[in-house]
Amino acid sequence: MQELLAFVHSIYNQTLATMITIDNDPNEDQMTLECALKIVQHLEKNIVRHRENINMASKLASMNKFIQMNYIHNMAETA
Repeated sequence: MQELLAFVHSIYNQTLATMITIDNDPNEDQMTLECALKIVQHLEKNIVRHRENINMASKLASMNKFIQMNYIHNMAETA
């Protein structure tokens, strides 16, 4: 479980660093969308891997839903 939490924390930090880097990039929306899609893919793999641990799977599913609704869905609407 500690390994998974470290993994999620690492992805979160990488995402923040990427988003800060692309702040002034004209392709910002596309890069943010690509980053969000990569995170969702990782989360989905880990949800399946940790399906026996309901608590962890639920947390991962919540993060997955949050990213999908706030980044992927919203960006698709504005495109």
